[in-house]
Amino acid sequence: METLDLTTVAPRIQSVLALGMEGAGKTHFLGTFPKPVLVYSFDGGYRTLAGVPGIRAKVFLDPDRRRPKAAAEFEVEFRTYVDGKEPLYRWPDGKEEPFKTLAIDPLSFWSMAEMQRIQFTNHTSDKKMTWDEYEVLKKRGIDLLNLGKRVVEEQGGYFVATCHVKSDKDEDTGQLWFLPDMAGSIRESIGSHFDAVVYLKAEKKVTGEKEYQMHTVGERRERARLRLPSSLEGDVKAIDVPEFSVVQARLTEAWAKQRGGTA
Repeated sequence: METLDLTTVAPRIQSVLALGMEGAGKTHFLGTFPKPVLVYSFDGGYRTLAGVPGIRAKVFLDPDRRRPKAAAEFEVEFRTYVDGKEPLYRWPDGKEEPFKTLAIDPLSFWSMAEMQRIQFTNHTSDKKMTWDEYEVLKKRGIDLLNLGKRVVEEQGGYFVATCHVKSDKDEDTGQLWFLPDMAGSIRESIGSHFDAVVYLKAEKKVTGEKEYQMHTVGERRERARLRLPSSLEGDVKAIDVPEFSVVQARLTEAWAKQRGGTA
């Protein structure tokens, strides 16, 4: 139980789910959060951040799905972070400091790794997932998100996760939606665990160049959204720059002006 005086609560986007197709700039987006950033990577996307200071990547891969190890290795490493035993980040100048941002990239492959571990344990690797197995997967996903958010909130940090998307048709209305591409039913409600759900896109300009975009307002098929006071909604554009630090700084400035105006 917690009682808050909302006049004293500054708006802050502390947890973000970044959705997008392959090549939409999801991993690059992680690098725009406050550094140092600790990335738990389940694919090779971390290479797009090569050479960027302030980022440590831990990579978990399953070369053989019948002998999975990624999920178990991740669980050990994640517990190290949660317990406060993760070594500090050392900058090129020798300065050390704790991580400000925790990232999982992407949740799609984390769910696949966890699914493979569950089936390996149950000796069902070559069979269709059962309802009970999906329930276990869903609960582990919820536990992961809740734990990650709790830790960064206690530390005043940030939690960001990326996820691929897939199309899904509503059985009642026939409406086509783009939902997080994850195993298990958690993909239906995963957005509720985050302060913001954004869609990242790479559009082609008339010049032939790429333009990376961050959509904060969902189109007809996209469930993007932000949890912000209505007075600040105009400070984040429906199609904005995919640079979290820029958007956060804009919100902070707008909030300061608003508070100054009402003082």
